[in-house]
Amino acid sequence: MTTPLARNSLGRSPLWRRVLFVTVSAVALVASAVALQPVTHAGTTSTPTPTPTPPQFQLLDTVPLQTNARDFVTVNQALNKIYVSGNPASNLDIEVNVIDGVSFSIQDVGLGTDVSVDNKTNRYWAATIYQDSVIVRDGTTDSVVATIPIAGGFCPIQTNYDFFKNRVWASAQCSGGNDPIFAINAKTFSITAGPIDSRGVLDSSAMIANGANGRLYFSINGGLVSKRMDPTTFAVTVNAFGEVKAINALTNRLYALSGNTLQIIDGRPDPEVILRTVPLSYTPGSMGINPALTYLYIANPAGQSIEVRNPSTGALITTFSLSSFGVTPDGPMAVDSIRGRIYVIQRTPSLLLVIEDLINAYKPDCILSH
Repeated sequence: MTTPLARNSLGRSPLWRRVLFVTVSAVALVASAVALQPVTHAGTTSTPTPTPTPPQFQLLDTVPLQTNARDFVTVNQALNKIYVSGNPASNLDIEVNVIDGVSFSIQDVGLGTDVSVDNKTNRYWAATIYQDSVIVRDGTTDSVVATIPIAGGFCPIQTNYDFFKNRVWASAQCSGGNDPIFAINAKTFSITAGPIDSRGVLDSSAMIANGANGRLYFSINGGLVSKRMDPTTFAVTVNAFGEVKAINALTNRLYALSGNTLQIIDGRPDPEVILRTVPLSYTPGSMGINPALTYLYIANPAGQSIEVRNPSTGALITTFSLSSFGVTPDGPMAVDSIRGRIYVIQRTPSLLLVIEDLINAYKPDCILSH
């Protein structure tokens, strides 16, 4: 395990407090600057000491993961909890682990894979695959609130929460090549639509809802076809862009990948409009958005790094290299915009990489919540 660096105290702040943290007072900074000025004597020229540029990121911790809870990651920013789940090597041995965002201690809470968080109630949802159901747990106690059967012999593989409609989408397989999607009311736990035919084999971890308008994006057949589902009519259409990897619901921007090309898309019109295309020199991995700092994060597994890009233009801002730590960000990613953290899974050996942005701003209003 990498030796943890000093944790940013902002990670301990409760969501409802809106406090501006100042590490050193402005007076102290001015006094220090004056005290450290080199003495200038008559007839001499002083040479100011250059100030080194501080690092923007730090690898805060590397958390070993259970083999049956290392396939997906998401975060509850309000409760400062991280959820890792699922097993890429087995559809039977799947667990949900809850990681405390302060101590990084792990609690195994039971069966499930591909967790999604209900930002209105802090409940979290998980698919069970061969148990033919979706499990809902309380975000504070981790106790089971409800178990929702998915009838018809289908195998639920993924959940995704939609803030706009206050619904959870559940995708399933075991349908002979015409995999279905179900819409579930997040308040009453009733299935309101489905099975809705996706017209293909659904990809796991490739379903994401736009919290700004309720549209659902998913891909089929190994990412070859990108599709959209209407939140009202449930009509399925083929997109004119690649697989949607991240969404900023506050700006209604979609971020998709078509091969090695980043696509920045306006999610408001129907159909959506591609605003920019940015060729990448590598095969990108996972992606995440930080609305508070206005950053788009893209993992570069081959380069063992995380790129930080402008979410409007796609321009590269900076790169955080992880090669000196001997770790590779080749798994899924989740972003805590409140605390300026990136959580990304390394596949082998299985670790949760906890990366902290040191240019941090405590902004509780940067997420769609409550």
